[in-house]
Amino acid sequence: MTSDPIQLDVPTLGQCTVPSPMSGIPFVEDKERVLYHSTLEETKADLEQGNPLPSFEMAGPREFIYFDPSDLRCGIVTCGGICPGLNDVIRALVMSLYHHYGVKTIYGFRYGYEGLSAQHRHTAMNLSPQKVINIHLTGGTILGSSRGPQDIAEMVDTLEWMNVSILSNVDKSFGFETAVAQTRSAIYSAHVEAAGARNGIGLVKLMGRESGFIAAHAVLACSDANFCLIPELQFTLKGLMKGLEKRLESRGHAVIVVAEGAGQDLAGNTGEVDPSGNVRFQDIGIFLRDRINEYFKKVGRPITLKYIDPSYTIRSMPANPHDSVFCLMLGHHAVHAGMTGRTNMLVGHWNGEYTHVPIPLAVSRRKRIDPRGRFWSSVLESTGQPRDLT
Repeated sequence: MTSDPIQLDVPTLGQCTVPSPMSGIPFVEDKERVLYHSTLEETKADLEQGNPLPSFEMAGPREFIYFDPSDLRCGIVTCGGICPGLNDVIRALVMSLYHHYGVKTIYGFRYGYEGLSAQHRHTAMNLSPQKVINIHLTGGTILGSSRGPQDIAEMVDTLEWMNVSILSNVDKSFGFETAVAQTRSAIYSAHVEAAGARNGIGLVKLMGRESGFIAAHAVLACSDANFCLIPELQFTLKGLMKGLEKRLESRGHAVIVVAEGAGQDLAGNTGEVDPSGNVRFQDIGIFLRDRINEYFKKVGRPITLKYIDPSYTIRSMPANPHDSVFCLMLGHHAVHAGMTGRTNMLVGHWNGEYTHVPIPLAVSRRKRIDPRGRFWSSVLESTGQPRDLT
């Protein structure tokens, strides 16, 4: 019995017949592909079942494009929460549209999709190379952002009225390296505070609603944490307190790193949602701070607990060099894809190459840490925490 092949095709608006204004560069041909599977076992399984090897379109400039740049208008919008690198991507999009393709009219829609809604009346920015020349040196987004849905028909009407043919939707898909790098000072401070007190405990809350990658990578990067609590792995207060007691007895101090989505079953449902429909979480950092203090007071062990929440400081930082390069390449490849009429896709990075990823595949499942995988085992080796905290 054969399984259905993975759908990796990207839709296009039509045939590309306009010669690209770019010259003297190696163009990418549509037949160039990047293999989806990275292991021999997965590849052999497809071959044995008679399936074609699944592969992504390789990103990059094409020799022929769909749009005529001479009368093209483009728009950029940033949505959701801010993160490091947004301004870098905006700058890369503007520079590529203007210098690579000669597009002179580029709109920046203000405050997310509100900028496309007539009822909010946010005036669009006219973006040029001069306007964005130094924005990558600051954090956040010069366009502003917002959460929450807007009327789709109204947004389409706005785009049609302004004669915008390409809309680049920038969301949170980068800034990870910067975020992890910025966590080090918070964890270091928590460790110094904890080690400097009798029965000292440092508690650091980091971003991560559904996935604990930032918390886990931060723990590996710093090596000062003794417990890492993530949304993918359940724990109980009894299990955590038992582990904390053993750590204090053996070493006299402890550092806990917790992702914001961890332990929500313990903290309780708020019953509220934000404008985008996301469940509003309880503050797990404050919850644990209070429960830990209550527990050790009850058992008669004096502790000194310092709680640090650097989340907003981290996400508002400018991108570091690694993320700046990544954002530049994402922006350029997004422009190349848009100019060839590709739609309903985003630019990704896979097996060392930039690729075109269909949005249905990108949102088909959330990337999460496997508690039985090698990566999480590395976290446990670094922290020394019990594998089971229930």
